[in-house]
Amino acid sequence: MSHENGIDYISGSPEDFAIVQYDAKAKVPGSVTKLLKSVQVSQEDNFSIATLAVDLYWKSTICDEDSCWEVPHHNKAQFQDSEKSPQTYNLTMKEPLNVMVTFYNNSYSPKAVVNTGKNNRTYSERYIYNGKQIEHFSKKGYVRTNEKGVKYITYYDADIWEDSNETLFSRMDDSVVVNTVNFNLSDLTVVAVYPYGYEAESTSYNYSRIDYSWGNTFSPAFFFIALPIFITYWVAKKSIRRIL
Repeated sequence: MSHENGIDYISGSPEDFAIVQYDAKAKVPGSVTKLLKSVQVSQEDNFSIATLAVDLYWKSTICDEDSCWEVPHHNKAQFQDSEKSPQTYNLTMKEPLNVMVTFYNNSYSPKAVVNTGKNNRTYSERYIYNGKQIEHFSKKGYVRTNEKGVKYITYYDADIWEDSNETLFSRMDDSVVVNTVNFNLSDLTVVAVYPYGYEAESTSYNYSRIDYSWGNTFSPAFFFIALPIFITYWVAKKSIRRIL
């Protein structure tokens, strides 16, 4: 069972995932022949109901002045306990990610940038390229125990990157950089990982390629920074000549 934003979830029907602990003992003025116990779980509105049915067979001994004989008995009883049902995890949320890939094919430092956007559904997003892997965790969880002794996972929002390497690393905007000269889209795999171990691999990508050009190789911001430096140098040089 998992817990997120104040809601309990399970990956199937409440009847199938209910944990029922039960026992029954008999105390009769005689001897127990047989004690049968059976449990059935049902659903009513938003509650799971566990019903324990008990069949008790026992016998007592009766005597008169001449002899004793056994008298058989059969008793039935039912006991119930109920608990609010957790919600079933929405499997329709298990979808591949919408992936945008841009390959900047310039001569100085060719790189591909992979972006899947922000989402609050996945547990993590896994990026694989030529055997290298990096993973972004959108959620993290820790195990707790409720008042009935049942362990569950509490999820909270996270922003954690693991396994960054020289081929795959993250940027501030949560996109992934593929550091390679000869980028091949078919070597890229992007997998959405959901709670309960569900995974969905993206099968298509929104791909674009920006080939080498003078304007794309050097950012226009470079000239706004460099121009004042050149002007300052020219002014300084001119001033020195005047002094000399």
